[in-house]
Amino acid sequence: MAESSLLMFSARDLLATPSHERLAYFVEQLYKPHETYEYQGAQALYKFCVANFSNCLTLMLLKVYLHSPDDLIRFRAISLLSEALTGLRNRSFELSPVALDVIKPLLVSCLTMPEAKKPDTKMLRIIVSCVARNAMKLDPHGWDELGDCMLTLVNTDPVRAFNVFLDLPQLSVGFINRFFKHLIEEIEDVLLLSDEQDRDEEYWSLALETAVKLGIQLSNSEKGLDVARVILDTVLKSANLLVRKGEEQFLQRGFAHLVKFLALDANTCRYSRNQCGFLSEFSFKISRIGTHTKEAAMKINLMVTKLENHNGCINYDERHV
Repeated sequence: MAESSLLMFSARDLLATPSHERLAYFVEQLYKPHETYEYQGAQALYKFCVANFSNCLTLMLLKVYLHSPDDLIRFRAISLLSEALTGLRNRSFELSPVALDVIKPLLVSCLTMPEAKKPDTKMLRIIVSCVARNAMKLDPHGWDELGDCMLTLVNTDPVRAFNVFLDLPQLSVGFINRFFKHLIEEIEDVLLLSDEQDRDEEYWSLALETAVKLGIQLSNSEKGLDVARVILDTVLKSANLLVRKGEEQFLQRGFAHLVKFLALDANTCRYSRNQCGFLSEFSFKISRIGTHTKEAAMKINLMVTKLENHNGCINYDERHV
């Protein structure tokens, strides 16, 4: 009882401090050797904060990332936060509406910081996903600032834009409309690049996954399905280009990554019947390209079949879009 009271006092004292500097020092202690008293004390307090003050902790760790001059401390702050929010999401915890009003603009500021580092992007991708799921439960029409942020990122940092988009939950048409035309242009620039020396495999795979996810998201309406098929045509052109250039192994690796991504996405985003239909069409068309795409096509088609058989694909009007 006394220990719990002490942790409560310490947590409130830590999180009530307006400056980020004290929490930055606390983050540093969490990376001390595990046998040290500094680590053990900090770890006990951190677990208590995650369990009891997750809203405030989220806010303060984002402030550390925004304001600390130390790149390592900044990365550690968002690494801790991504892990904490993932654990909380798995336990169906939701951030409070009051906290979200403060967290959302802070997170947008984090996303648009200049000279973003690749490891930071991967952590922020997870954090945005968790916060977006909370935000879009409260307002199915989306998170306006994030939509505007996506437009900025597509034009200034497309790699980060792809990463953020890939982990977003089911999106409303209004949210996607803010940036999808620019996103399609960037996808086309990457997928249809003809010079193999300039082609980056990881970037190409990101663009492929983004293209297919965007197609899935848009395929719920008749108008959106037309755009989704344009995106599908871009993917098919890119795949055929790679086959003609003798780069089927490159294509095969890209589709293997796509299959893994779709398996995860299908678990977190309940696809509608229209979306399942789009994926079926996609799997059929890629199966006819080259000799090494049939395995990926078969896996995607099998996934769709399982979703349909287990009522994973829901009617369009059952969803808030």
